[in-house]
Amino acid sequence: AQPGAGAAGHPLQSRSFVLRRDTSKERLERLLDEVRDFKSEVGTLVLKHEYQRSQSAKQKRTLEAITAGVDGEGGGSANHLTEEHKADLELLQTWFARLVADTAEYIGPALHRFERLNRPSSATTVSTSRREQQQQQQQPDDCLVLLIDPNMAELPLEALQQLHFDSLSGMSRDFSLQLVARRLFGSKHLLDEDGGAGGGAGDDEEDDDQRAAAVGGGGGAGKDKASKAISRIPGLRDASKKQSKIIPLVRPVPPGHLAVDTSHIRHVVDPYLDCAETEQWKPLDQFRAMMERPERAQQFTPRWLGVTGDDHAPSVGEYEVYLREGTGFIFYGMERFLAHVPPHAVASLGLTDCRLVALFDMAQTSQSFLRQSKIDVVKRSDQLRLEKPVETALLMTLAGVPALCCHQWASTLKENASRLGTFLADVLEGGKTVGQAVNFVYEPYKRANPEDSAAAASDEPAAPATVEAINGDAAAAAAEVPDGQALQDAATATSADAGTVMTETPAGAAATDGSEADAAAANRTSFNMILYGLPNILVTLIDK
Repeated sequence: AQPGAGAAGHPLQSRSFVLRRDTSKERLERLLDEVRDFKSEVGTLVLKHEYQRSQSAKQKRTLEAITAGVDGEGGGSANHLTEEHKADLELLQTWFARLVADTAEYIGPALHRFERLNRPSSATTVSTSRREQQQQQQQPDDCLVLLIDPNMAELPLEALQQLHFDSLSGMSRDFSLQLVARRLFGSKHLLDEDGGAGGGAGDDEEDDDQRAAAVGGGGGAGKDKASKAISRIPGLRDASKKQSKIIPLVRPVPPGHLAVDTSHIRHVVDPYLDCAETEQWKPLDQFRAMMERPERAQQFTPRWLGVTGDDHAPSVGEYEVYLREGTGFIFYGMERFLAHVPPHAVASLGLTDCRLVALFDMAQTSQSFLRQSKIDVVKRSDQLRLEKPVETALLMTLAGVPALCCHQWASTLKENASRLGTFLADVLEGGKTVGQAVNFVYEPYKRANPEDSAAAASDEPAAPATVEAINGDAAAAAAEVPDGQALQDAATATSADAGTVMTETPAGAAATDGSEADAAAANRTSFNMILYGLPNILVTLIDK
């Protein structure tokens, strides 16, 4: 569907179709078992590589302390680990490619029907100039929502090439058409003909009062009522005083889009500090560096509030408060998100106002594994099952979250830092929708706009002067790396982790042929993060 096209008064051309397909229960079960084995193997290898890398870093640090400036021979073990890791990663990449091929074969004829959508996007209205028409053709405006059941949700559907066409701007998943309608039309601030969503001119005063009280802000008709609602978020009053220092953001919300107020985004980062001292991709350091960028700290993040592990580990009640009293929520840490918050606590929440939940979790360290294993050993199997990614998406949907970004399998600390940095650059400075930001992770070669490339490049995770390859798969580089090379190093390291060979081209560069597309499609790490719910969500600043 094209968001907002119907609201402009122009009829949308129907592209719906019904297809009957014979299925095999035994074949589906074999495919699901293969996918689950793959995810389990990824988690095992990620933890093994992390442990070996941390031990190698500790040995190197000890050797440097003993030699006291004398050149030590510590590169042999690192090179040995590199060869071992490469073999493991090549195995995972081959396995993933086979899973994608088996998934495409199982779905079969349904994929061929999407070929009719693989066309340049055409404008449905008459343009006033050729330049305007060219701009409409250059900007993809189609959103694809895959309606799947929990079994199909286990499969790597986003990696299917037939689902990626030129006019696609965002892809997401959902579990039924009724849930899509509830996310769209059940919101009080969506599809407003007078100006989009999230506080437009057509919103009722009662709705404004309820939202102002929910997020703890004031303004407008709901100022008096909001002042009576005492928020339980520490530091909210001090953050409200920074409103006058924020640079105004002019980003109108198109009709049919849902807005997330950047002033009320909450976060929880590495609640237990599960990283070693030698870890260079610590979530806490990476997140602070992303938030404190000068241009971002003055316009987007000055009123962000949350809990970090160096302060204290948040309780279940604090998680509930930050989820309920924010328009967006970011979790950036170790293990599964629902291992920190009980599933029954999430299911009982009403999170319709928390329009975007982004979970950058499922990374593991030796410390987090030991801590979590002691907790998991006393849990029942049905409790552990509810903490898996698909069940997490179902519970968040039950709670009313319009959009959820989450991982399908285990991830590394560097992968999480890279994804979060690129994601924030797209949705904040880039002004992209959540669907577009996730789609750029799948197909980075589609970044045809140089400004988008620069924004993504400048927000890659910060590394020390010497850059190690992802997961310690290569020895530390001997030379210092300039800032302009950060994106190329991240792209090269990510491709090495995936077991594929990619050219050292910035992620924002336009593709000159189909090789970049094929490489991106083969990269298993690119399709780890997926989106459930609405792809047409925009982050902006809502004036009170």
